[in-house]
Order: sequence, then structure tokens, then C-alpha cells
Amino acid sequence: MSDNPESPAERNRAEQARLYGAPLVDVVNELTDTFGISRAQLARVLGLSAPMISQLASGNRLKIGNPSAVQRLQRMMQLAPEVRTRRMDAAAALADVESEATGKVLTRTTAALRHDGATNVQDVLRWAASADELAGAADLLATDYPALAEVLRVYGNGRTRDAVEHFRQVSGG
Repeated sequence: MSDNPESPAERNRAEQARLYGAPLVDVVNELTDTFGISRAQLARVLGLSAPMISQLASGNRLKIGNPSAVQRLQRMMQLAPEVRTRRMDAAAALADVESEATGKVLTRTTAALRHDGATNVQDVLRWAASADELAGAADLLATDYPALAEVLRVYGNGRTRDAVEHFRQVSGG
């Protein structure tokens, strides 16, 4: 008889908490509540099957094997506070996550570096001010500092794919 009475599902949930910051049942429930979507819709956004989401949430599967799905999950987790505080519309956030799917997550390619740089700038601006405040600041700067105004518009209020393209252009990549 084993000294450890935990079930495999309980062990998996504990390991999920180590890997993802919380058991995936908690992550899945938080994301479906925050974004107002079903588990099946979450699965579609992540690029997983609905049964896989169920297996992960129940603890019958330990982790997400698809690196692109993990990347999209992380992005949803980053956007969740913006959606909860209504600084970002849930539908726009989901479109943002879906538009970012590059599939280039196994190596640090130039595209991945551009994406990280652009999203880091977005995160800082969106932390510092609301969308309306960023738009207002851009309007104030537009005449004298048009490039800075563009940065506020593209990174502060624009879609991630536009920010990544802008980052590519200004970084010469």
C-alpha cells in the first residue's frame, strides 16, 4: 500500500499549479467566466479539442502538449485582467489572441522576438493608462510629436498584429 493517498488526478492538479500557477480547472473556469465563453469555445481559441480541455480540467491529463496552445493560454491570462476591468472588450481580446497564433514558439526566431517586444510595449502602456487616456495623449502629441503619437495609438489601442508589424518596421526586421 502506498504512503501517498493522492489520486493521479490530484497529483496532476498539484503539478499543474506548479507549471501554470494554478490547477488548470481554476484557469479554465477563470478564463471562461472572464471572457464569457464555453469550454468548447476556449478549446477552439487555444487550438485544442473540447475533450482535451475536459481532460486537463479534470486532472486526467497533466499538461498542454501543444506549445502554440500554451502561448495562447498565456496571452489569454495576460488579457484577463484587462477584460475583467473593462479596459478591453472580451471579443476584441479573443480576436487579439487568435490573430497572434504564429506557431513559432519552439525557437527564438526573429518573429518571436518582434512579438515579445511589441507585446511588452503594449503591456506597459495598457498598465499605465486606459485606452481613452492613451488616445487622448496621442491626440495631444500628434502635431508636435507624430511618431510618439503613433506609438501610443498602435501599441496602446491597436491590435497586437499591428504592433508587431510596427515593431518590425521600426526595428529594421
